[in-house]
Amino acid sequence: VPRTEEVEQCPVCLGRQIEFLFWTFDRLYRLPGRFGESRCADCGLVFVTPRPVEEALGYYYPEEYAPHQPPAYTLGGNDTGGLVSKLRTGIRQSVLDELGYQGGKIAFWQRAGRPFFNNVFFSQATYGWGDRFPRFVKDGRALDIGCGNGTFLSYLKHHGWEVQGVDMSRQAANVAKEYFDIDVFVGGLAEAPFSDQCFDYINMSHVLEHVREPRQTIEEVRRLLKDDGILYIEVPNYESFGCESGGEFWFALDAPRHLLSFSPNSLGTLLSQCGFRTVRMTSKVADLFAWDETLRKEEKA
Repeated sequence: VPRTEEVEQCPVCLGRQIEFLFWTFDRLYRLPGRFGESRCADCGLVFVTPRPVEEALGYYYPEEYAPHQPPAYTLGGNDTGGLVSKLRTGIRQSVLDELGYQGGKIAFWQRAGRPFFNNVFFSQATYGWGDRFPRFVKDGRALDIGCGNGTFLSYLKHHGWEVQGVDMSRQAANVAKEYFDIDVFVGGLAEAPFSDQCFDYINMSHVLEHVREPRQTIEEVRRLLKDDGILYIEVPNYESFGCESGGEFWFALDAPRHLLSFSPNSLGTLLSQCGFRTVRMTSKVADLFAWDETLRKEEKA
């Protein structure tokens, strides 16, 4: 069994008033080890302690966890050119124009219908990325931390961004280069050769819950981001209804890979301590009920 270590202070606010919640283990792959979930009384962060030591973390990421297969869809690959496709393209053009992307002349029906398109079709118009899809910046540079096979970056590149990625997987980097000609640095963010304030937009989608030192990570992001740049973060919400319903069987706990479980308060505390101003924070529904019930029934079997 890989060695573990105790975490004696909150990784976000450094508080030492820590409440033990329950014991857990790797319910996804059933790899050996027992881990505790504890909560900081000051900022509300829930974190794993004891946790695997740093050199043992790779043990809990088997190859099937993130296989980084070639993309199933690339831009323009499935465009039929029919009436529905043209309508879809027109709606997308209208929505993206509102975000500053120049895609040609906007017709009257596109301008008139834009409020409706933004309210109803915003997610589809941004290729399913929704709020993650940034406003356009001329000559802008974008970084995706934990970029996988580079699919998200490929959409930004298609729309005029200069893009770079960071990922721990050599396989993911190879796929990104082969299919999208996107350069991905293999390794940790602190090791990447990026200069100060060189990015206009940085994406961290379902990455922060995996890191051991969140303050150091966000401080490094702050160094890389321009003063007027945008950081997008997406993490599971420990104060969600799904977590309340699932309890210790909540699939998004995913110990010991998810070392941290954020609430809106703990995430906001981390960002403000590292010099960020939170522009907007939202929560969306992710139906993990079937996973939660499967894990619960497996344990009772």
